[in-house]
Amino acid sequence: MIMQDFHVHSTFCDGKASPEELVQAALEKGLAAIGFSSHSYIPGEEDWTLAADYGPYRAEIRRLKEKYAGQIQIWCGIEQDFRSELPSEPFDYSIGSVHSVVSDRGVLVVDNKDWQLEAGIRELYDGDAYAAAEAYFGCVGKVLEKTNADIIGHLDVLRKLNAGNRFFDPEHPRYRNAILQAVEELLPWGRPFEINTGARARGHDCDPYPELSIARYIAEHGGTFLLSSDSHRANTLCWEFEEMARLYRLQGCEILDFMPGTK
Repeated sequence: MIMQDFHVHSTFCDGKASPEELVQAALEKGLAAIGFSSHSYIPGEEDWTLAADYGPYRAEIRRLKEKYAGQIQIWCGIEQDFRSELPSEPFDYSIGSVHSVVSDRGVLVVDNKDWQLEAGIRELYDGDAYAAAEAYFGCVGKVLEKTNADIIGHLDVLRKLNAGNRFFDPEHPRYRNAILQAVEELLPWGRPFEINTGARARGHDCDPYPELSIARYIAEHGGTFLLSSDSHRANTLCWEFEEMARLYRLQGCEILDFMPGTK
């Protein structure tokens, strides 16, 4: 039985519940641990990231650790974006993620609104969705080099808005080569990959990240996994964890218990 969730967003970034509301929800679900992972600061994008001063966030999570000591373990983490500067002080853990790609022509946002992704492909990559995918996975392959994170976040979040293969076919050789190249760059670091159910919790019709065939490839090449909800609301903690644990284990995936500070 899964008793922890470490990829959780609160009102300190783009989450819809306060940290304390999330702790209370975790207690109601019987969780032994919860980890907060607010989005790292990106200048000009504070509508979904932490503010430049991480102090208030750290202080609130520290307060909750003390208040709920003996009831639940609470970790203070960060989702370290590829575009962010590294924090001056360490967190309990970090998740390395790519949400957008910067080029000379602008910023491709891959997981927010479908019109943003469509416009980015059209305007930045001359309508070539596979060029956009190659640029995205080029960053993903370097995310640990950039962030030295403990966990590889939502490997193929690019699929989030691709229902019905609207923008690209994940079996296309260019897409497939790009994601596998990223995986090959990440595997030697020995860091676990998320099995991230966040898109499903928000109603998107897609496999968790990574999709099953890629997860099987990772497992066959020695990679390991952690379950995460990428929860932005109190009622989506541990979303479909039991079901997805069974499904991904059938692909040969080894799913670990998360313990900060073990990289």
